[in-house]
Amino acid sequence: MQATDSTLTAGRRLDPVGAAAALINRLTGGRTCWWSLYAALCLALVAPLFVVQIPPLTDYPNHLAREFVLAFGAHDPILSRIYGQSWGIIPNLAIDIVMPPLLHIVPLYDAGRMMLALALLLPVAGVAAYHRAAFQTRSFWPLASGLVAYNGLFLLGFMNFLISVGMALLGAAAWVAWRQRRPFALAVLGAVWSCAIFFAHIFGLLFLVLIIGGWEFDRLLRLRREHGRLLPDMLRTASVLTPVFLPPLVLSCLAPIADARGMVVWRPPADRLRLLLQPFITYDPLTGLIIGILFLALLFVLVRQRRCRLAPGAGWTMLVLLAVYAVCPFIMNNTAFIGDRFPVMLGFMLFAGTRPQQLPAVARSAIVVLLTAAFAIKTVGLMAVWQDHNADLRELRQVIAPVPAGSRTLVVSLEPTDNPQYWLTMREGRWIPGLFRTDIHLPALLLIEHRSFWPLLFTARGKQPLVLLPPYDRLDGKQGVPPDYHVLEHPITAKELSVSPYLAHWQTDFDYVLLLDAGGAGDLHHYMPDKLQLLESSDFAALFRIVH
Repeated sequence: MQATDSTLTAGRRLDPVGAAAALINRLTGGRTCWWSLYAALCLALVAPLFVVQIPPLTDYPNHLAREFVLAFGAHDPILSRIYGQSWGIIPNLAIDIVMPPLLHIVPLYDAGRMMLALALLLPVAGVAAYHRAAFQTRSFWPLASGLVAYNGLFLLGFMNFLISVGMALLGAAAWVAWRQRRPFALAVLGAVWSCAIFFAHIFGLLFLVLIIGGWEFDRLLRLRREHGRLLPDMLRTASVLTPVFLPPLVLSCLAPIADARGMVVWRPPADRLRLLLQPFITYDPLTGLIIGILFLALLFVLVRQRRCRLAPGAGWTMLVLLAVYAVCPFIMNNTAFIGDRFPVMLGFMLFAGTRPQQLPAVARSAIVVLLTAAFAIKTVGLMAVWQDHNADLRELRQVIAPVPAGSRTLVVSLEPTDNPQYWLTMREGRWIPGLFRTDIHLPALLLIEHRSFWPLLFTARGKQPLVLLPPYDRLDGKQGVPPDYHVLEHPITAKELSVSPYLAHWQTDFDYVLLLDAGGAGDLHHYMPDKLQLLESSDFAALFRIVH
């Protein structure tokens, strides 16, 4: 008997998997441990923000320039002649409300980091809060939502949208927690919070409607099974929902977006299927693809083995998000990436509305190791790309150094079709594979650091509280992308003017031309010498003075 006991003891000591599982169980027990891991996750999420001054996020430099003008433009002798403010019922104001006052206390680039941190941390906080309210227990599973904090839309710089997603999840958590206990307070605070989400970003309001709608629909089905009646419960539910969502509904009808018009563009079915992995996208397409597929495979196995529990109504919310994504266009009402927002909302909902249960200790340990490794690989890879982006920032600042205050700079670009080989070998941070470029709004530094006008600042009516004053209003870039630099070599066509109307008299309306991705354009010393004089050049950009 003694030998047998010794053998069993030795076997337990030599079982590394069991020992690891026991260690993880001890480490992940208790409230203090949860908050410690949550704090560590927050620190890990914001760490990349400190390796670069301006991260390569597509729209982010443009947002910085707009906040700079909103904060200081009215008292600047140059900017006050170019830009005016036009506030109204605009469902896209999250950072426009917060940043201008903040800039009188904090430097611009530091304030921008704070807004990026908010866009990263608020959705994760919302996931944790909703999961806690829905399952009435604290779990480590929602902390894994840090895996989708750096998603495709964050890399595009959609800060208002992501802040509103976090606000929607927090609002839904309060709804679930207070629905039965504090209905009056819920109606009052819910109305205020839904209006706040509306002004942050209208898609956040839609997300809130879908989460609460799914919860209430599931509740009505349960009551129908229990009581055998539906109409009285529907009327009571409507009486609770109406005061919460009627005010933002009225605001939506009054907002200028209700009158917006524009072309409608749809993504091809293959792209639509691929971009279901939007929450996991990173600068390295293979890394994002592998992480996304592994996570979905893990979730599929948990559901298949009935080891994954759904929060009440979460399944309905996810189904609606998928259905809307299947039919939603890519561009509508002069706004792009419309449909791409739904996979990101779905990604956060997968962590907020699900909970693995009854897992063996070894399985829990394996999941923890897998998700931690995926998060580390994604974060370290992103930090490396951002660190490398510092070289592009240095080159751009060196190139635009001669641009004087009060000048007007036309920005053009080398397109992928102009030199495909160059685009395959350029720095990773200039491109989100399969999604979009990240460099097209970096010329915002012309405005921020040189007070030079460039025509692509976000000033769309109904979307931003900033307008162009005459005579600069005829040089509005309509929030487009820089045209191909070859467009300057021939008379401007009507089609080109419809996209970039400021090109009509570019030789007289502008003082300088800035070419992006100039390293792939070949010999620029002899490029249009009768119209352009090369001043500075680097791989990232080249600056020409226009010969008047």
